[in-house]
Amino acid sequence: MKPEHTYGVHVHQKPCGANLADAGGPYQHRKDPVQPSTDPEHANPGNEIWLDFTADRRGRGGGGRRARVGVPARWGRLRGAARPARHERLARGPPP
Repeated sequence: MKPEHTYGVHVHQKPCGANLADAGGPYQHRKDPVQPSTDPEHANPGNEIWLDFTADRRGRGGGGRRARVGVPARWGRLRGAARPARHERLARGPPP
């Protein structure tokens, strides 16, 4: 990772694959009926799991940190499927 670079991280619906589309869209507590979701009513930190972080000066991230999110995850939909996905852009808003 780039030192002191901020990455957008959020949980996707499915495991990562060869193509970004393999992971499905971001997990949403209240799923947007229109996919891919760009409606701020659905694509927001209160409805998706966003875990943005900044790499340290050596390009390391995480460091055993934990994050609390306010989204009540439906674990039956997540179990064995969803994975965090790191992006070059922040997860602060819907894709352009």
